Amino acid sequence: MKIFIFIQSRFSSTRLPGKALLHLKGLPIVEWAYKRVAKGFPNTYILTSKDSSDDILEEYFKIKEINFFRGDLKNVLKRFYDASTKIGGIQDEDLIVRLTADNIFPDESFLKLMIDYFQENQCDYLTSSKPESKLPYGLSAEIFKYKYLKQAYKNATTAYEKEHVTPWIIKAVPLTFLKLPNYPNYSQFRVTIDTLEDFLTMTKFTKNIDNLLEAEALDLCKGLEKYD
Repeated sequence: MKIFIFIQSRFSSTRLPGKALLHLKGLPIVEWAYKRVAKGFPNTYILTSKDSSDDILEEYFKIKEINFFRGDLKNVLKRFYDASTKIGGIQDEDLIVRLTADNIFPDESFLKLMIDYFQENQCDYLTSSKPESKLPYGLSAEIFKYKYLKQAYKNATTAYEKEHVTPWIIKAVPLTFLKLPNYPNYSQFRVTIDTLEDFLTMTKFTKNIDNLLEAEALDLCKGLEKYD
């Protein structure tokens, strides 16, 4: 079983245009999202669009030697499927981990925890992005078997299903929430970077974190209580 990390990103965000390249502690947000997981998973790719607005991302990824794929702007499900076919060699039982580049909290250790949970509970689809997981909004990842990505691509019909990648899968297979026994409830916190206010908040929060690349996601959560 192989594991592929797909991080979706585009420069033309409506709520915070250009946020992918906004700098946080000296690096663009999109690079933090990539580096924090890629150090543990070599098959990590940024999936951006073929739209001209994302040419600047391609240039940056080439300079920084970041794995990337360019696909459909609005049909992100097709972008994921096309990326998988171009990469090649992905089998039905291999795992796809879906992340978004506006979330810098997910890291190598957190994804390994989720993958272990996925396997131990024999999941078809696992998410940490719902209140049931009691994690902050933005410590978000979805894991599903590749065969379900193929089925979604063939069967999804609505614009919503195509834009958000996993809605068809969520309807088709059992849904499992990541649950961490004896772990505090952090669901009241927001750690995504979707607006200017989010960006300013995360800039302030990460200011005194010495090594953001190595800081583990669940340890970052503990710092939210002090920050709040």
